[in-house]
Amino acid sequence: MTNYTRLIVLTVIILIIFLLFHSTLSSKETRLFRKILSAQQFLWNSVGVDTEHDPYRSGFIGVEFSEITTTLGSLPAKQCSTDPLWAVQFTRWFRELNLTRGDKVLVSASSSFPAMVYSCLAACEELGLEVTFMLSLGSSSWGANREGLNLAAMLDILRRGGFLKTRPVFCTLGGTNENAVGMDEETKRILQGSVSDDVMVKGLTLDELVALKSGYIAGSKLVVNIGGNASSMGTDSMSLNLPAGIVYPSDNLDGGNGLAGNALRAGVPVLHVLNLKGLSEKCGIDFAARRSGFRRGRSILGGLLAGGVFAFFMITHKRWVYE
Repeated sequence: MTNYTRLIVLTVIILIIFLLFHSTLSSKETRLFRKILSAQQFLWNSVGVDTEHDPYRSGFIGVEFSEITTTLGSLPAKQCSTDPLWAVQFTRWFRELNLTRGDKVLVSASSSFPAMVYSCLAACEELGLEVTFMLSLGSSSWGANREGLNLAAMLDILRRGGFLKTRPVFCTLGGTNENAVGMDEETKRILQGSVSDDVMVKGLTLDELVALKSGYIAGSKLVVNIGGNASSMGTDSMSLNLPAGIVYPSDNLDGGNGLAGNALRAGVPVLHVLNLKGLSEKCGIDFAARRSGFRRGRSILGGLLAGGVFAFFMITHKRWVYE
């Protein structure tokens, strides 16, 4: 076999290994992936101001601190949450749960991961799920915490651009007890004024908020929790035991005295979206960089196999002489 032929054979073998082991997106997933990219481009063109902290120009990255910042947040986690693959991952979670068009899904989210919230809602709309969306307006660092540009405002922009239809059934202030405890009155007034009065919930205690949200569990096939808003997590430490990803009632985990725990006790699975680093590893989404597809364990095997084939060809290549 000539060297030229050997190189062609090597190329073909490595190409075959790549195709066998690389996780690709279906045509529908690719369409959703591109929709998310287009939405981010639209949002960026509308509000983008920070190329240093928002390297992918998503428009979803906030600031380190502002008057509506509730807790500390991780910038790398917020950057990871802008990956359009998360929207694809949501559709895969929904299919894993056998959700079909018309099924009811309850989404409770803080504003700490605005890109993740949008990916979830876009995925629900892609599959035709009936969404009940509850939003708390407080956000941790680098989330939707720009004054004058909270998550409600971001979603309004995306709706005007034709990238979203879903609206929240109600909003809360967020923060401590989900009632902005500790925020000054002017900040509360700004948050309350960012949404219309008919969707702004005011004056309820945390227990009353948990009861209000839990009233929507009946009839839902899934409860999605994004971020760590107080009413979803509850006040006891048991919710900290919930792993990121899908939690089934049959897992027999105590989800605490918040919405997530009440859903599990009612026999409704919970999709717990928190701890982005661990969740990204579980799902095969790179935490530190964007890829065009999911990284699976088998892709590592494929890389090792391709490297072995390449090494074999180089060692047996007649051009090399060992001395």
